[in-house]
Amino acid sequence: MPQTNRSAATEEAAATGEIDRYRSIVFPNRVRDVRRQCGIPTLLGLAARLPDIPYVRLSKIERGEVVAKAAELRRIASALDVAPEALLLDIDAPDFDIADWAVDLQDWTEEDIEEDRFAVLLAAAIRARREADRSLSIPQVERLYGIAPVILSRLENAFKPIGRWNAQAVRAVCKMLGADSVAALREQVLRAADAGEYDRHIPLIAGVDVRRDKTRARIASLRDELAANPPQTEEGAVGAETVARSAPPPRQGDHGTDSTVLAAIHAADSVVVRLVPVFGVPLRDGLMRSMRSTTSANSSCGNSASTRAA
Repeated sequence: MPQTNRSAATEEAAATGEIDRYRSIVFPNRVRDVRRQCGIPTLLGLAARLPDIPYVRLSKIERGEVVAKAAELRRIASALDVAPEALLLDIDAPDFDIADWAVDLQDWTEEDIEEDRFAVLLAAAIRARREADRSLSIPQVERLYGIAPVILSRLENAFKPIGRWNAQAVRAVCKMLGADSVAALREQVLRAADAGEYDRHIPLIAGVDVRRDKTRARIASLRDELAANPPQTEEGAVGAETVARSAPPPRQGDHGTDSTVLAAIHAADSVVVRLVPVFGVPLRDGLMRSMRSTTSANSSCGNSASTRAA
């Protein structure tokens, strides 16, 4: 069966140290499949039901690029009317294959694959350079080459192809590895890779086993968190666009505000923040005096002042 062949090929890649093209997928899950089963053909349709999870974040979760938090997974599950655990996968199941799961997500060209491979080889080259010269600590790399710690970490983990780094970062890498141009850098790194100089480093950066171990640990941790914190204990948990409220009971007749409205607001566990422009004079408790009243008052003051001046 094709699935079995792909799975065998994946395992063979792990054994031979071949670069794992699926290493960016850290959280394979069933969100996409369940969404479609629920009659929601696009992610936008699901996003409309989840205003407290930003669309970009939701997209990364569905694509497996980030691990969902327990609270996020519960919200997604609620929107799809399933249990949160139904959205999780067992990557060790016999019928799971990462190539099948990612078939709709990766449409790479040969150039994309080659650039991804070079990003991994470059990461290995930087690691090998620092390993050969123990004085090149993280602070020292920043002092000598201007590579900030966060950038160094991303470079050493093949965060993105060299063509997507800015010119300053590329120049710094060339200087660190003793190359006078990007072309010379490519030639130097590829020659060293062909000689087997990076064989020990590549599995640590882009090995199949590394990805699988990380994914297995993250999913297990998420399962434990879901089991340890049932939904009723997360009533105060809020997303990026919600604010937990703990307000005093409403007072009757606050500045003419309908007490029924105040009661509904204060009774809510959370409220979605929507920023709108409001013009007027601020009063207590977040209320405003209308511009019409303010203008009338100012006009009256102005007329009185004019009369006194006269």
